[in-house]
Amino acid sequence: MTATPTGSEAPTGLPRRSLAALIGAAIALVAIVAFVLAFGVSRPPALTPLAEDPTPAPPGRVAWTSWEDGEECLHVASPDGTARALRCSRDGGGEILGWDEDGISLLDRGLAQQLVVVDPVTGEVAERRDIDDEPEPRRPGSGGIDSRYEDGVLTVRHVDQDVVLWAVETPENYRVDQGATSPDGDWVVLLDGVGRLLLVPADGSASPRVWAETDSSWQVPVWEGTPVDATAG
Repeated sequence: MTATPTGSEAPTGLPRRSLAALIGAAIALVAIVAFVLAFGVSRPPALTPLAEDPTPAPPGRVAWTSWEDGEECLHVASPDGTARALRCSRDGGGEILGWDEDGISLLDRGLAQQLVVVDPVTGEVAERRDIDDEPEPRRPGSGGIDSRYEDGVLTVRHVDQDVVLWAVETPENYRVDQGATSPDGDWVVLLDGVGRLLLVPADGSASPRVWAETDSSWQVPVWEGTPVDATAG
């Protein structure tokens, strides 16, 4: 007579705990293979978090946006190395135009193109107005940052100031995508290919520190103190 599987066994005859362990191991293996395909046997450059090495501190906060579970999330990182999601929304307002005394200004390309101003402390919308009749806003650019890989070394330059910000031995497919210079001109925040916001002196006198980490970001981080009129078209 064929035995009937009990509630403690999977239909295949394997105990449910064993089946769960096998599934977990398979998921872990997939993650390892994906990492190896992306970076080979080498890891991205190891860097010290700003929260662990907070001196000298940056002059202000930075904001950036990312997609998370179908929502646009606005994040803010503080000079002490802490970071938090200020707000997440499904109704747009994800392109940061600037950050001045009125708050963080974003572009909402909904049914009507609107300027949305968010309180940088509470995350509440302080202002929302239509700008369809105004010139097309221009988002902050890459900040004059250029990165090139040659002979095993990634070199990140501040083109506008003709300064090497960082030169590091790294896997070929590690990259630094974007950057923005602080309003006082002393610091640059970089966004690398593994979702880290890196803080580096604008004169290249020290190695970067990891200011914050993000799953994904599609826009250059924007410094507190960046006036909207400096980025408007």
